[in-house]
Amino acid sequence: MPSLKSILEGLLFISDTPVKISSLLEILPEYNPKEIKTVIKILISEYQDRGITIEEVAGGYRFQTNQDLSDYIIRLKKVMPFKLSPSTMETLAIIAYKQPVTRAEIELIRGVNSQNSLKILIEKGIVKMAGKKEIPGRPILYGTTRYFLELFGLKDISSLPDPKDLENSLDSIPLFKKI
Repeated sequence: MPSLKSILEGLLFISDTPVKISSLLEILPEYNPKEIKTVIKILISEYQDRGITIEEVAGGYRFQTNQDLSDYIIRLKKVMPFKLSPSTMETLAIIAYKQPVTRAEIELIRGVNSQNSLKILIEKGIVKMAGKKEIPGRPILYGTTRYFLELFGLKDISSLPDPKDLENSLDSIPLFKKI
């Protein structure tokens, strides 16, 4: 029988989305959460500073290429990272930090129409409609998706950096499709 370490390594490798501990427990009922988390920590440590790493993102764990290799991966895949315009990044930042938020609230903060930016973010799967606000007119609420967490390598929304640390760097963050 393979070791738990070997099993977890294989499951994380084969999955195309982050694997949650709850999913691992369903697949491996013979192990408890503490055992699984301990072995994942060991794997994270072993893959540190290598070409591929194991990262905790979007509430689960996944293998991903080391971020220092992005230039080489682009050369191999012959793809360019897609960039969001400064106005779209500004809209995304407002949604990420204020969610759930209405379009009117976004536009009040930005001072300009945000319809096009919202459309782009929804088309790319970064933002989703997250319900309706319980006020007259019931405007749509927007929030970020799990894909947003994956793109930015965040465990959860509370992992967002302090807005003061971001200053004007949001418009220069390249977002990569699956690489």
